[in-house]
Amino acid sequence: MPSVRSNHLFARRLFPTLMALSLASGCGDHDQRASGTQGGFTASGPAKVGDGLGSTGEHRGLIAFGEPDGCTEGTLVVLNTAPGGIDQPKVCGKIETFSSPGPLTTAGQDPPRAAALTGNSRQAEAQTTLTIHTFKGLHYAAPPIGDLRWADPQPSQLAEVRGVEYGPKCPQGVTRLDPDADEDCLYLNVWTPMLTPDGQGTLPVMVFIHGGAFVSGSGGTAAGDQSGSLNLYDGTQFLKTAHALGQDVVFVTLNYRLGALGFLAGSGLDLEGNYGIKDQTQALEWVQRNIGLFGGDPERVMIFGESAGAQSTALHLTIQADDHQSLFTKAVMESGYAVPYMPIDEAQAKANAYLVATGCRHATEGELNCLRGLSIDKIVTHQLFTYGVEEVKCAGLQALLPWNPVIDGQFITGNPIAGKITKPVMLGSNLNESIPFLADLPDNDLETGVIYASLMEFLFGLAPAAEIMATYETLMPTAGTKAQFEQAVTDYMWTCFNAKLAEAARATLSDNPVFRYHYVHHGSFSIWDATDAQGNPKPVAQACSTAPNVCHADELPFVFGNATNMAFEPQTFTPDEAGLSTALRTYWLQFAIDANPNGTATLPHWPQDHDNHLLNPREYLQLQAPTSAIAPKLSLELDTRSACSLLWNQFGYQVRSAFQCGSF
Repeated sequence: MPSVRSNHLFARRLFPTLMALSLASGCGDHDQRASGTQGGFTASGPAKVGDGLGSTGEHRGLIAFGEPDGCTEGTLVVLNTAPGGIDQPKVCGKIETFSSPGPLTTAGQDPPRAAALTGNSRQAEAQTTLTIHTFKGLHYAAPPIGDLRWADPQPSQLAEVRGVEYGPKCPQGVTRLDPDADEDCLYLNVWTPMLTPDGQGTLPVMVFIHGGAFVSGSGGTAAGDQSGSLNLYDGTQFLKTAHALGQDVVFVTLNYRLGALGFLAGSGLDLEGNYGIKDQTQALEWVQRNIGLFGGDPERVMIFGESAGAQSTALHLTIQADDHQSLFTKAVMESGYAVPYMPIDEAQAKANAYLVATGCRHATEGELNCLRGLSIDKIVTHQLFTYGVEEVKCAGLQALLPWNPVIDGQFITGNPIAGKITKPVMLGSNLNESIPFLADLPDNDLETGVIYASLMEFLFGLAPAAEIMATYETLMPTAGTKAQFEQAVTDYMWTCFNAKLAEAARATLSDNPVFRYHYVHHGSFSIWDATDAQGNPKPVAQACSTAPNVCHADELPFVFGNATNMAFEPQTFTPDEAGLSTALRTYWLQFAIDANPNGTATLPHWPQDHDNHLLNPREYLQLQAPTSAIAPKLSLELDTRSACSLLWNQFGYQVRSAFQCGSF
């Protein structure tokens, strides 16, 4: 066995690789009374969930089409006021029409009824166009700058927003400031097929939380960004698929603070951290107050996310503070991962390293004042420099994702895996999640073996490291060390963790609907496709394009149906892939509608992940193309193949390191 004491090699090669790769992640038939300069009004209605969030209990509803108040793009909406926010903020949106075959009848349902709500541009079941109102770059909180840097989000004071372009991304990355980023970044985006001036919307609402290792990503592409990567989250295809099913939805994406700005915490700094998660909460409160104006029902909100967005979703499922659970009714988690969270006092070591890097350690004006006075460029530039080798020993898994939520004891009281989950959930992972993060490692078995052993030792200890490696040698006797390494990390970080999270959801309520999936489709392209300066595929692109590999986040263009909006170049689905893409959205939509992904006769039945017994065994759905290949599988098969029951469950998901944390 290679030496398990090679911490220097680990810190020099593995950590930078993992950290760097973790970033890759005409108008319809409108109501004529609404044209021109219709006056504003308020309409009192039944109490809504959002009324307890500080609204007046009234729904503001100035909704006008044409050119009211200079809103040349098409639609003006006056929002409900947040506590402490400006009175009657206005947003100006955009109207687009799309060809549509009209709603389809789904199995076991009557044909959809014609919508007749005021302000609804849809007139009949047989319509041939779908009208989508799009509102981008809506402030849901005040800019987190000045004294609001490293503070809880506050109500917006902005009176009017031109909601036709995405707002800036939040500052992100670990080496330089993204030119399309800005600290004034707390925006959200809404896609809706209807507007309801009385605030009594009835449509299900889907709120997506982006991933990006808590250091990158956005709910939309900022103006001037030419990469197209973040357009991946455009909600148009969800609305089109929903319309074809006969059940429209409202779709929302959002930004939240990232990196040090979102997650710096320390007892000595008197910073609780979790500002990024609190931003998400503020956005969900905005949804409760206002989504009724956009056709949505605040009592039918589904949150979902991928990677760090799935981690965020898991946290929201378990946060018990201040009626948090009333903000949504169901949740979907794509590729959540096993990185346990630090208590706030232990996060101080990370804060100290960051203070040293920025020059604010023991600053005469006070460390927090020093940090608040730094340029945003300096804050971002030093986000990577948070751990040395000894701190890595202390941090364990936290070293792989240094900017993460912390257990502050108030807002977040523990890891989601041990939390109380009382809502329907749908969750799963991909076949080869770890490959993008390990692709740059050498293929030489000896070199890779040294890194493999080092990682497992300082995460689990010397004896368990030997057991882990022996287990995967037995499970994969003909595979090389790198392949065994990749499988071990995939199993522990994703596959088995999601199985445990599903178990936690079942444990809270025995009849709580839980649906698991395993995404195994090797696509005709990968989200990781990229070339170097010479035009050659990067190692991660080569690895993820090699069949049958299915890498982390590879399902995203299929879920959103936005292959043409890929980061590196536009892509096209094969016919089978187009069918898979529609199938995934259909499952996700049905879950948003009924807390059950089933509902169409054309797709395979998705069984619940029940308790494991003979009469009702635990099952998951294997997702792949063509759709005829989608099939239920016994969870026991996946758990055994991934060594969950054989190995990983005994280590648990609360560990950080076999080493004791010292004083740094």
